[in-house]
Amino acid sequence: MKRLFIMCICLCFTLFLFGCEQNTAEDANTTTKDTAAAAAADTDITVEDTEDLEDTPSDEAVADAFDAAYTVYQWFDLNPLTVETDSEGNVVFYTVGDNEYCQKVDDPAVSSMDKLKSEVNKYFSGDIAATLINDGRYFEDSGNLYAIAADRGADITKGDILDKTVTARTDHSITYTVTVETVDPETGSATGSEKIDYLYECVGDAWVFTTFQSIY
Repeated sequence: MKRLFIMCICLCFTLFLFGCEQNTAEDANTTTKDTAAAAAADTDITVEDTEDLEDTPSDEAVADAFDAAYTVYQWFDLNPLTVETDSEGNVVFYTVGDNEYCQKVDDPAVSSMDKLKSEVNKYFSGDIAATLINDGRYFEDSGNLYAIAADRGADITKGDILDKTVTARTDHSITYTVTVETVDPETGSATGSEKIDYLYECVGDAWVFTTFQSIY
């Protein structure tokens, strides 16, 4: 009888230990699943962030885009497209309709209004592109692209460019800052510097400049 009692106690204790081990295993399994889920969630966020980062232009890419955009912008300002000249290098002027002093564009970069619009839209937001294209500096007639003479002098209060660099960025917006020397126009001496910010943003599926101006 005593032996039977002892055997029952041992059996109960064994069952108790088995139950504890099973609960511990279930808890561990649940913890593992929760940890794995959290890790998966973290991984998803990291992947998305990485993809956003990869889609954002590098500093070098922004610098290249700025230089190209500045060249196009200057077609409407200080450095217009190359125009036809005579054998002595003088600009040939045409009268087209009511427009006098028209210059026929003779530039390998652009040969038509459609190509000009394409280049402008490649680098600038819609409002800037519309302002440039619609300012009347260029027009097309009978398959020829013409420019209206509209020269201006450079800003003599600006000197050398001291620095060009990315100064701020998010996943969808980058600030590119140009630091230019300021000059006393009477003495030609440097008086300080000025920073000009250019905003480069993701609009739709393209990166374009949404603010822009000439440095000089």
